Amino acid sequence: MKSTDLNSGPLAAPILGGAEVIVRLPLRGRSSLGFVLLEVIIATVLLAASLLVFAQWQQVQQQQQQRHQWLADTERLQQAVRSYWSDTGQPPPSFAQLQQHGHLQQLTTPWQQPWLLQPQQRYVQLRLTAPSAAAASWLAGQIVGASANAEQVLVTVWQPAQSYHPDSPYLYRVAIADAPQLNQMHTDLDLRQHNLQGIEQLRASAWYGQSLSAPEAQLVQVQSEHGHFTMVTAAQAVIGGISMEQVWQRITEYQQLWDLCVARGGCQG
Repeated sequence: MKSTDLNSGPLAAPILGGAEVIVRLPLRGRSSLGFVLLEVIIATVLLAASLLVFAQWQQVQQQQQQRHQWLADTERLQQAVRSYWSDTGQPPPSFAQLQQHGHLQQLTTPWQQPWLLQPQQRYVQLRLTAPSAAAASWLAGQIVGASANAEQVLVTVWQPAQSYHPDSPYLYRVAIADAPQLNQMHTDLDLRQHNLQGIEQLRASAWYGQSLSAPEAQLVQVQSEHGHFTMVTAAQAVIGGISMEQVWQRITEYQQLWDLCVARGGCQG
């Protein structure tokens, strides 16, 4: 069978009897089909881009939630150390000891790295290894009292505050970093007949006392109404406005004149 020309490209279609009918579509139909394909491609690209942006946004959200969980669990770890210290009276020796005593159960650690506990006399230092120095610096910046040293994150947990209660009868002998008010005296100290011993160096703006006994003392200025001394050694001494050095020079001169007079026979001792 002959083909029918419709001023378009050929399109063959089989029919009964094995013959073919070749139909030529108009050029306008082919153009419309091309635009449809272009729109489908554009829509596919936009959809893929949207899915990529959504996946990235979801990943960022998951990272933020994960980091928030890290910080929350680190705070829980610090609180667990304080609770253990308050209950037992001593710092926890290890992370496993905290879990055994029930102060800490499940814990999410940053970058799945374990926290190492290093107990000291007045504090416990938590140590964690970050994947990089930048990561360690970021984590240390999010935790109060933390610092970073290369890839190491160091968190200091001080002895519980109840050990420094204001009503405590003890005088603190070491500096307390997280309680600076305990490092200064805010009232008079009355020793009530007790001694203050073993002072390596004493600095005072003024000193008032009935007696002072010391093997050695270096004083810039002393004002005293009465004084009893077994021996006084001084480079310079001024009493009543008179220099003792000048007095000694005069005595030496008088002694020399006296000796000269005796030698000449004019004076008798």
